[in-house]
Amino acid sequence: MIGKKKGQAAMEYLMTYGWAILVIIIVLALLLYLGVFTPSLPEVCKSKAPGWTCTRFRLTTAGALNFDLSPALRAVTVTRVKCTQETGIVTTGGSAWAGSTAVQPGNSATFSAVTCHNSAGTALAAYTTGEEYRGKVNIQYYYNDEGSAATRQEQFDLVVKASS
Repeated sequence: MIGKKKGQAAMEYLMTYGWAILVIIIVLALLLYLGVFTPSLPEVCKSKAPGWTCTRFRLTTAGALNFDLSPALRAVTVTRVKCTQETGIVTTGGSAWAGSTAVQPGNSATFSAVTCHNSAGTALAAYTTGEEYRGKVNIQYYYNDEGSAATRQEQFDLVVKASS
């Protein structure tokens, strides 16, 4: 009789802890599903070099990136812009601006409908509202006082959520 009571006590002990562990697993699975453990980075458009400001950036659900760009130090002319997830500074295949866009220090120029690309270089056409895009904005420019022969490139880190 004593052996049966020990067995019953052990079984009750295992069942109690089994239910507690099952509840913990269900709660953790629910939290994972809801994205509690997935950090969301703040939206950012940040230059790797000082002297540049990227503001009012917005990605539409149609895949068009709009942003304002401002140089702080010298007047520039932006000749090409590309939004991409490719590695390195890539400006080929980007949106060429007709006649280029001149920007004075302290002022900003608005760039609209820049198509963002994935890491394979394919244009991304549609996003759902709130979907996050992480990539780079690469610009090709020259300083106005040096002329167009001295083309330079700059890269901005971009994290933005699509909005309608």
